[in-house]
Amino acid sequence: CIDEPEAKATFDLTLVTEPGLTVLSNMPAKREQIAEGRLQTEFQTTPRMSTYLLAFVVGELHSTTATSKNGTKVSVYSTLSQAKSSHRFALDEAVALIDHYDEYFGVPYPLATCAHVALPDFSALAMENWGLITYREGYLLADNNTPVDQRRYIATVIAHELAHQWFGNLVTMRWWDDLWLKEAFATWMATKAVDVLRPDWHEWDRFA
Repeated sequence: CIDEPEAKATFDLTLVTEPGLTVLSNMPAKREQIAEGRLQTEFQTTPRMSTYLLAFVVGELHSTTATSKNGTKVSVYSTLSQAKSSHRFALDEAVALIDHYDEYFGVPYPLATCAHVALPDFSALAMENWGLITYREGYLLADNNTPVDQRRYIATVIAHELAHQWFGNLVTMRWWDDLWLKEAFATWMATKAVDVLRPDWHEWDRFA
């Protein structure tokens, strides 16, 4: 693994874990089997990608799933301590945003799956790992008691990370000194996308 954005490779990942856990990576699982009391999960080969986007998540998780218009399987995962009802807002936003970006960019989301995972402890706000986006719980999960301002923020974070699936992941900066461009574009695009989907929120009024 060379930690340079321009240096890309395909990855064939196999994880060996305790049985009974949810095991996720950028790509769907190709094969699962129990061997010597351990679960071996072999994932499909990734597309050519930068090394910083390779990710995996292992834990006691549950999920809620829906499908985009182009057939992308979209899922929201959380620990069992979080109710499944807290997945629905993020899931609906993620599906609507993928549908919007598919049409707006004219390039369909390039992977078969797109998982959004709420982590109990995460130093970053969120990370756009290709097909396996990770978030702090407070920036993904919402229920009927979640204030509107927090829902707006969650929607823009999801829109930001999904914009990276095209700009950052599919098309990548040559070197780290253009990180500002990748992040600035995703922030601008997130505001634009949420404003299209929820015009009553007047997202551009908060852009500055």
